[in-house]
Amino acid sequence: MKTILKFLFLKLKSHIAFRLDAFLQILFGFLDSLFAFLFFQVVYSYVNSIVGFEKGEIYILTGTAYLLDSLYKSIFGAGIISLSQLVKEGRLEKYLIKPFNPKIIIALRDPRFDWFYRFPSYFALLVYGFYLLKTFPSFTDILLYLFSFLISFMIYLFLHYNIVLLTFWIIEVYNLYYIIYDFYDLARYPEKIYKGIFRKIFITIIPVIILSNYPVKFLLKERNFFFLFYQAFILFVFFIIFEFMWKKGIRRYEGATL
Repeated sequence: MKTILKFLFLKLKSHIAFRLDAFLQILFGFLDSLFAFLFFQVVYSYVNSIVGFEKGEIYILTGTAYLLDSLYKSIFGAGIISLSQLVKEGRLEKYLIKPFNPKIIIALRDPRFDWFYRFPSYFALLVYGFYLLKTFPSFTDILLYLFSFLISFMIYLFLHYNIVLLTFWIIEVYNLYYIIYDFYDLARYPEKIYKGIFRKIFITIIPVIILSNYPVKFLLKERNFFFLFYQAFILFVFFIIFEFMWKKGIRRYEGATL
């Protein structure tokens, strides 16, 4: 962990040298939040709630969804998808022979702190939601939210990593990888709006709607620990799949020298 934190610090230090880029990313984050704000302002000018979600609650949900996505893209997004290029070009050996877990060092290969700069505007969206509700969560609710958020983050991480591991069999996975981001747009809306087979898919196979909805339930004082148990179960399944695919993929990998 000390090595990882030192590595991330050095990456951040080099990145903030480009001050204009950092400023532009803060601006882009502000525009993202502004668009979400205006979108729901228009929607709620016609309705009082969306499947029981008041305006403040929907801003809390949207802010959480944005925070989770930007945190993943900041730390792991570019590194994980780079595995596809490493396999395609036969350069994976460079990481397999290092005295460090290759799965971790590949994931941390290229942190993008430009997404991290968007955090303040996304967090402001969440805080504004509580301002509209005129109520604030207790310390216990915040702890449960953070714990659930962490599990959601790990699920999101392994969801992407498992998709990229298909590169050992089908080589090109860029389109599959980025389609997860399209599905993730569903995380910005209350889970109750999804019905039937689509709901089953998006809480099991591609569980994007639980990633933001379940943590937010704790902020809204729905202390149902089933949500945590279910998240932990999904995370465990995804981790087992990840370990299995990694081992099978490494055995299948031939490199560029054969």
